[in-house]
Amino acid sequence: GLIRMGVVDNNILPGRIDEVPLDDHAVVLAENGSGKTSLIQLVPIFYGEKMSAVVNSRERDTFIGHYLPRQSSYLAFEYRNARGEIRSVVIHSDGSRERLQYRFVRGGLCEQMFLMRDGDQVEFIASPGFEQRLRAHGIDHASRLVTSTRTYRGIIQGWTDPTVNTRHRA
Repeated sequence: GLIRMGVVDNNILPGRIDEVPLDDHAVVLAENGSGKTSLIQLVPIFYGEKMSAVVNSRERDTFIGHYLPRQSSYLAFEYRNARGEIRSVVIHSDGSRERLQYRFVRGGLCEQMFLMRDGDQVEFIASPGFEQRLRAHGIDHASRLVTSTRTYRGIIQGWTDPTVNTRHRA
C-alpha cells in the first residue's frame, strides 16, 4: 500500500519538495486555491491511471505541463510491496514532454535523489541525469526505465512479472 507521495519542483509547489503522508488517514489543509485538490488527484497515477483521466486539458494545461513543467519536476510514490518491503517509483516526463516515464527504486524516497547541495546552494536534478544521480549515491534502482503507462500499470498492479528485462521487483 501507499506510504507517501512526494511532489518535486512542480507548478503547485515550485522550487520545493513536499510530501503527503498516505499510509494512514490523511488530511490536507491549506488555503483556498493552494493546490489541495490538484495534489489529491495525483494518487490514481500511482495505480496506473492515464494522465487524461486526472487533468481535463480543456480546463487547464496538459498533465505534464501542469504537474511536471520542468525537467526537474517529479512525482514520487513510496509504497510497501506484497512482501512488506519499502519501494518507490519516481515519475517524470520524457524528452518530448508528451509521455510519462517511471523509475522503480528499491527503497524509500530521500531528498538526495532530487537535490544537489553545495553549501547554501541547492539545485534540482534534471530528469536526464536522474539515473546517474541514483547510481552516484548507491541507490538501487531498476536497470530499465519503464516508458509505457500500460507496462507500468501491469507491474504495479501485479499483472506483469517485473523481473523480465529488469532487476527490480515491484
